[in-house]
Amino acid sequence: MCLALGLRHKLAWTVIVDILRMINRLFGQDVIKATKYFFLKYMEAGKGIVTYHMYCHYCHNYLGARGELDGDVEVCRCGKSVKDKKAKKSFFITLSLEEQLRDLLKDKTFVDAIHYRFTRKRHREDSYEDIYDGDLYSKLSGPGGLLSQWYNLSYTFNTDGFPVGGKSGKQTCWPIYVQINELPPKMRSKFMLLAGVYVGRHDPNMQLYLHPFVQEANFLSTQGINWIFNNKKINTKVIPLAACVDTPARSKILNMTLFSGAYGCTISPNNPESFFKIGVRYTLPLNAVDERTHDGIVMDAAKSHANKTLIRNKKNRKVRGVKGPSPLQNLMYFDLVKGVSGGRCLRRLSAQRTNVTRGALAPSG
Repeated sequence: MCLALGLRHKLAWTVIVDILRMINRLFGQDVIKATKYFFLKYMEAGKGIVTYHMYCHYCHNYLGARGELDGDVEVCRCGKSVKDKKAKKSFFITLSLEEQLRDLLKDKTFVDAIHYRFTRKRHREDSYEDIYDGDLYSKLSGPGGLLSQWYNLSYTFNTDGFPVGGKSGKQTCWPIYVQINELPPKMRSKFMLLAGVYVGRHDPNMQLYLHPFVQEANFLSTQGINWIFNNKKINTKVIPLAACVDTPARSKILNMTLFSGAYGCTISPNNPESFFKIGVRYTLPLNAVDERTHDGIVMDAAKSHANKTLIRNKKNRKVRGVKGPSPLQNLMYFDLVKGVSGGRCLRRLSAQRTNVTRGALAPSG
């Protein structure tokens, strides 16, 4: 933050160092090394974990990582220049999860804490008290499962947008956070990882933004990280288990219709009933309804993608609310239905009942 502030206002080093000293004074202790030497040393240490990903400002075609682009590339496949002012500002960054996890595995506090799932005390055996009690985790942590070994890890990731510079800001920022599930609940936010950051005037194209994240996630779940523990070489696999996002972001990462549209429920593919002339409401069914499955969404995405060459109208290309393939369907160990936070249908039913009650109590006309 101090670096960004200094670059934005072209501050002298003495001013930046004074800001660091002010932070220490506010905390009442030296939480930061308030010298230019340690400041530059810290920035140099983190230099290797950041990658800049360039994309076309006009068609959002992925061009590649900065530094790896061919110097002869002048135009995108859409015909626009990739070297104008707008092109130079069209990028997002990713931070290496592998390097961040390597640093954590050197921390004795972290290594001791990931044994929590084996030592925790449950209050009731028939209740869901933590992620370990869920079906997905139980299956992977059973005999022979990947998570049955203490050194293998899983994580929950999150992304959401917020305006830069307050509500009046013209740009939006979408970070990708990663939380290690094996840590005790009170420690999970302390060891939070940052996997990516997008800043722009519009929401990111998730097909583009999530692609590098999925690639590294698959590497960590297959190749893993080699490290030494008690003079023994250990290979730690790290797998994505869940995505915890709000309702609008959920539709974006799954490449599906927004929750308020037709077939907008990510749990059930049933068509909702429209009434009240305002939006779409999902009525409480009398009979059991079909539920979406991971393979079902992948099939619907393939059909929707095939419709691109057959149907001009974008609205008619969708198949049961699926607009097309999502990058997350290539994410190993991840279930597009069970792995995404729920509660959508319950909220709709609650809203529907509220609307019905208000409609019944409101005066006619």
